[in-house]
Amino acid sequence: MVERTRRAFDRELAELDSDILCVAGLVVEALSTAGEALATGDRDLAMKVVDGHGHIDDETRRCEARAYQVLARQQPAAGDLRLVLTVVRLSHELERSAKLVRHVAAFAAEPHGCLPPRLAGLVARMADEARRLLRGAIDAYAERDVERAEAIDIWDDRMDELHRQLLAELFTSPQSLATTLELALVGRYLERIADHAVLIGDRVRYLVRAEL
Repeated sequence: MVERTRRAFDRELAELDSDILCVAGLVVEALSTAGEALATGDRDLAMKVVDGHGHIDDETRRCEARAYQVLARQQPAAGDLRLVLTVVRLSHELERSAKLVRHVAAFAAEPHGCLPPRLAGLVARMADEARRLLRGAIDAYAERDVERAEAIDIWDDRMDELHRQLLAELFTSPQSLATTLELALVGRYLERIADHAVLIGDRVRYLVRAEL
């Protein structure tokens, strides 16, 4: 009886783990699509991300609710408890990242005319870097790879440098004030997505080594 109960609990934990990875995949895919829309000026592609945000939000909340149900019913301890708490934390980071992705896509869906090539290139590179960081953090979680998770913080330095370059370029490029402000926000959104990737990496270290 005890062994059967344990197997059922292990299966529930595995499903919870699978759920959060599915949600993460949706967010990374949306970010990739938003980045492509930014780079190509494809407003229809950007609107697909905007319209699909509600589904990601629903899936994130469902995953978080399931984690709380496991906590209430099973009262897990040690590594099992760390897994459930990590899923709860990841759901928060992914939910916030998805909202930022939606903001980026909303900008790409609006008519802005032709951006100066260097500005367009910097924004596209930031979107690609944000996707790489988030994908790397999720892979580190899936593989329980602490070394890879810790490397995310180092990779984030590249994003910070791109963000500084974008802000410097915005003050010397001949676009409208409204576009300048919007692009500054887009840069901040992408930089924040990278920060959420770093936080996911921190949770991997907690999950594997019980370190905060």
